[in-house]
Amino acid sequence: MHQPTPNDIRRKAVRLYRKGFSLRTVGEMFGLSHNAVLRYVREAGVPRRTRGTQFVVTPPVAEIRRLMARFGSMEQVAQICGVARGTIKRRLRDGDPPSRLGDRGAPI
Repeated sequence: MHQPTPNDIRRKAVRLYRKGFSLRTVGEMFGLSHNAVLRYVREAGVPRRTRGTQFVVTPPVAEIRRLMARFGSMEQVAQICGVARGTIKRRLRDGDPPSRLGDRGAPI
C-alpha cells in the first residue's frame, strides 16, 4: 500500500482547511500540531480565517472567470476554491454579494 509523502499530507491538510475545517481538527486528522497546519496554510498562501469561522469565502466573480478561462470547468474551479459547483454557478449568476463593511471599513 502507498504511504503518503509529507507533501501529500501538506496538500491534503491545506485542502481541508480551505474546506472549512479548523487548524486543530486538521492537525488531529493527520497527527500534526495545529501550528504545523498553520505553517502549511501560510506557505500555501491561503488567507487565515478568524477564530471560529467555519466557512470558505468564495472568490470574487472576476477571479472565478479567470479560473474558468484557465481550467475550463466549474467542477475544477469549485475544487480549487474548496466549494461546491453550485456555489460557483450561483456566484456567476448572481454576481458578488454586497460589501458588509461599514463606513470605516469595519465589519457591520
